[in-house]
Amino acid sequence: MRVAVVNMPTVFADHNANMSTARNYIKLASKEDAKLIVFPEFFNTGFAVSPSLLEAVKQTQNIEDELANLSVTHQIAIGGSYLHYDSFSNNIYNVFGLFFPNGARYFHRKDIPTALENFCYTYGDEQSAFDTPLGRIGIVMCWEQLRYQTVRRMAGKVDFLI
Repeated sequence: MRVAVVNMPTVFADHNANMSTARNYIKLASKEDAKLIVFPEFFNTGFAVSPSLLEAVKQTQNIEDELANLSVTHQIAIGGSYLHYDSFSNNIYNVFGLFFPNGARYFHRKDIPTALENFCYTYGDEQSAFDTPLGRIGIVMCWEQLRYQTVRRMAGKVDFLI
């Protein structure tokens, strides 16, 4: 399976500029017959300990629909980490979303904020292994890769990790 992995520069707290860059990478990966494209943590906003980040996150409520639509349009699975504001609980989460051309969506909220990330978002969940159209995929972000509890919860449940 051909996978495109993107390491892109971000414009801090500028969702529109970063999504424009992401759209270009998605088009390119699709033309190169990639089945999956993966973006880094905070790809649509960047990250810094700044109140302007929190304001930018609260204004980007449609990122999941944007990524789902891009997945369908370009017929490529899209994965990436972004900060999501949940207006119901008034919490922000670091979410890795995985979107498929058939409309399937999978989400993992990073389990434990690391160091300065506590400034911006709260504890997530341990649901990080998914049965997807591309197989059994495990999602790990940042320090989740280093913790034994992550390995334990995914052992025997995944074919590959993102």
